[in-house]
Amino acid sequence: MLGRFIPKKRAGTGQAPAAGNAVLARYHQNSLSPKARRRLLYGFVFVNFILGFFFSVLPEQSKAMMTIPLFVMAALIVWLLPETGKPPTNFLAKMFFCYFVALVLWPYYLAIQLPGAPLIEIRRTFLFLGILTMLVSISVSSKFIREMKDIIGAEPVFFKILMGLVIAQTISVIDSNDVSSAFSAYMRIQLACTGALFMAIYVLSKPGRVLFFANMIRIVAVILAIIAVLEYENQGILWAHHIPSFLQVDDPAMTNLLDSAFRAGDYRVVGTFSVPLCYAEFMALTLPFFLHYMLFGEKRGYKIILLICDALVINAIFLTQARVGIVGIMVTHGIYGFIWSIRFWRTHKDSLFGPALALSYPVGLTVFALAMIFIGRLRGLWMGGATEGASTLGRFAQAEAFPPVFIQKPLFGYGPAQGAKALNFRNPAGELSIDSGLLNIPLCYGAVGAVFYFGMFIFMLIMGMKLAFNARDREIAYAMPAAVAVSFWLVSRIVLAQEDNASFMYMMLAMLVALSYQQKKMAATDTGSERILMPSAAPLPA
Repeated sequence: MLGRFIPKKRAGTGQAPAAGNAVLARYHQNSLSPKARRRLLYGFVFVNFILGFFFSVLPEQSKAMMTIPLFVMAALIVWLLPETGKPPTNFLAKMFFCYFVALVLWPYYLAIQLPGAPLIEIRRTFLFLGILTMLVSISVSSKFIREMKDIIGAEPVFFKILMGLVIAQTISVIDSNDVSSAFSAYMRIQLACTGALFMAIYVLSKPGRVLFFANMIRIVAVILAIIAVLEYENQGILWAHHIPSFLQVDDPAMTNLLDSAFRAGDYRVVGTFSVPLCYAEFMALTLPFFLHYMLFGEKRGYKIILLICDALVINAIFLTQARVGIVGIMVTHGIYGFIWSIRFWRTHKDSLFGPALALSYPVGLTVFALAMIFIGRLRGLWMGGATEGASTLGRFAQAEAFPPVFIQKPLFGYGPAQGAKALNFRNPAGELSIDSGLLNIPLCYGAVGAVFYFGMFIFMLIMGMKLAFNARDREIAYAMPAAVAVSFWLVSRIVLAQEDNASFMYMMLAMLVALSYQQKKMAATDTGSERILMPSAAPLPA
């Protein structure tokens, strides 16, 4: 059977077939002799035998590392593709938007499970196809490479920080106590975050795509808000007892996610997320996009509709009973109002409304701090009351246990997703728990990784606010809600360690990079005092 794949020697010559045989355009004849090719084939079969043997004897948690040769071979195949000048960028955009919808609206614990095969998650399928399409585009189109270089060149400091973070994450895997588990989490992070970011910067760099993406964010938020109302009436996840057999995952940890969550006898909405806190966090992250259109939109009827939708989203956050969501409502509205007041001050220098509103923020913060001290209901919403006492005490206990654990590996930490295991704090149910990103990130990536991680978001927050202050284009002005979302993400890291929304936040960073690229590209087309607007762009209304 192998003889079909092994070239035969020519009779009496012992030489390879003539080089004049026809080959496909852009390819060349193999220069290896038949003997060398046979050795190469035998070596390939032997290596596959070794890999198959270890795959059959290694434990399940170590098998993820055996997929490295598959990725290497796939990368080689993509790299060897000939130049065509026709990258599949339309398919790349479709995969990106499909991934976003699946990321938010499709529960990750509903996956296709075939006998003897790994779980097939819907969101990861779109993500894998998108990343593969992007790699194919890089391989077949030098124009695509130039465009990506130009987009990356719009914010080179950000990408240097991102590269530093990836290097720190890589070192943390090598130095981890559980390399196989850390490597599996590392691959998930690089695909869902770093890979999604590079997809997003190209897709969103095209004029009109950010506007489309903002509308999609609003739509999925409204859908989740409607699901929240129905779920609260049902007192349980709507699809918990209606899951088809081929989507049921035989894993107790995932099965427990379908159980109803209550606090003090009141049901907590969880939606398509793993816990109510992550659901509330995502809904709060979408609020700036509703506020933005209500202030800068063109259609009054649509503004009224979005005002109602904004109220639906806020109601859904209250149904989660998650303090991070309440904080999100206050932070997003407060910071957006501050950015808007500064922008109004800069663009309407003859009006006193902008400076009066901007300068009133210190007074407002002082009044809010006093209100939290003396008004019990407000203090309970922000800081938590008796029903949240166990959660608050748990956070303090974790903070006390953090220093000695961190000191053992201060530079690069214990590895991706290893923070809770390293801290070894268990909640009353006996489960490993870590509740603050300020503790989790340093434990996972060490001080070096934490500096890069938080520095990346802080840098883009500052850049996004500058871009928002100076925006004169309807699409570039969406740097305002993106920057507000980044600011709330940083605040939520104080009380939340779960990174269910990390992939979405990397999309926000990509949106800011894409808008910065559009702004610089637009500035390059300026002629004299006139500015040439990009397609589908229009000045902001006064």
